[in-house]
Amino acid sequence: MSSPNLMHLNLMPRKRKQEEMWNIMICYRVVQPKIPVGIRGCISCWSSGSGIGSGISSYTWCTGLGGLGFLETSYLSYLKFTGSDAFCPIGGGSCGDVLNSSYAAVFGIHLPFIGMVAYGAATFLALKLAAKDLPFGIDESNGGLILLGTTTSMATTSAYFLYILNTQFVEATCSYCLASILLSFSLFFRTAKVYVNQ
Repeated sequence: MSSPNLMHLNLMPRKRKQEEMWNIMICYRVVQPKIPVGIRGCISCWSSGSGIGSGISSYTWCTGLGGLGFLETSYLSYLKFTGSDAFCPIGGGSCGDVLNSSYAAVFGIHLPFIGMVAYGAATFLALKLAAKDLPFGIDESNGGLILLGTTTSMATTSAYFLYILNTQFVEATCSYCLASILLSFSLFFRTAKVYVNQ
């Protein structure tokens, strides 16, 4: 009995191919004959390692995460350029203390603007990778490496700023800073997962 799932086995690394073959064998030979037809699709998805969100590619997830980061840093950049105070949902006025400190700029460039450019680049690249329409003749492998390098630098920078936040602003909480750190680490882990699975 052949399966459409067998066609993609040739593109996988050996260990993953063996696991996938085992899952297909269990699903099609043992489980499916014993269960109603409507449930077979759910079991098939579960046994092949996919689940909730399985129809969404990692590059699409990266596009969404990067888009959220771009919106957040665009808002903070707008506030910085207009001289407005940030609305701090948690922590009262401590958000403004962190965002207006001497640590909020690198070589005179405000961090929200740098973050906006980084998130914008990651979002653009992930969007192009998801659509398989990369600019400048870049192939998918090199595009993935560029995205991995971008998100790695973002996560490394975020780790440093998390250290600064915990050592220099002990009493302050900055929900925007923590959200940006969470988004950059999520982007990094998503792109690292894609690179490891290749």
